[in-house]
Amino acid sequence: MDLAPLAPTLVLIGIFFIAMALVGRSLRLSPNGGLTVRARGRVRWWQLVAAILVLLLGLNYLEGLDRPERGRQRRIPVFVVDASRMPHVAAHIQFAWKLSPPKPRLLHRADALQGRANRRVACADAPPPIQPDDPECDEYPFATTLEGGRGASIAPVPPVENRRQGGALSAFYRKEGVRVGDPFRVRVKGDPKRYLPNGTSADPRTWSWR
Repeated sequence: MDLAPLAPTLVLIGIFFIAMALVGRSLRLSPNGGLTVRARGRVRWWQLVAAILVLLLGLNYLEGLDRPERGRQRRIPVFVVDASRMPHVAAHIQFAWKLSPPKPRLLHRADALQGRANRRVACADAPPPIQPDDPECDEYPFATTLEGGRGASIAPVPPVENRRQGGALSAFYRKEGVRVGDPFRVRVKGDPKRYLPNGTSADPRTWSWR
């Protein structure tokens, strides 16, 4: 049960009963169904503790209204790589997941400066494209993540797929509100083998850089 909407009421109830307990008063149900205040002459500590707990509970939920993410686990968004649109990229990701040790499926976004540095480090040994249609360096984990950079798996992929993957990831960050340091998961949709060109293996180690 979500008590957040009742937070102000809980705070008021807590304050009221704390005051009643301290001055030695209690509420009693009258014969006509109403409530009357009765003097006890002494403090009942268990009632005071109960009232304080109610007050603290209300204050906790009031704080949660200002920071709705507090007290509940944030949903981890999932970046879906569509194999029908990016078969080489999807096959490379699945290959990286099977390495020993496997590359992670849970990644964390890095800032732009680290992203550029990751890309330079990861693709340092990849031959640069000469012609517009030459394959480009694809890295996993992505360069824009904290897990990217040195030790990332790289593979030559068609430029159109590389651009699609980069654009899709940027749009995903914006749509899901993924900030620097935030986690997200990666999932491949579809079987890349169905969409790779005829005769192309799903093993990136067999792909040519030229």
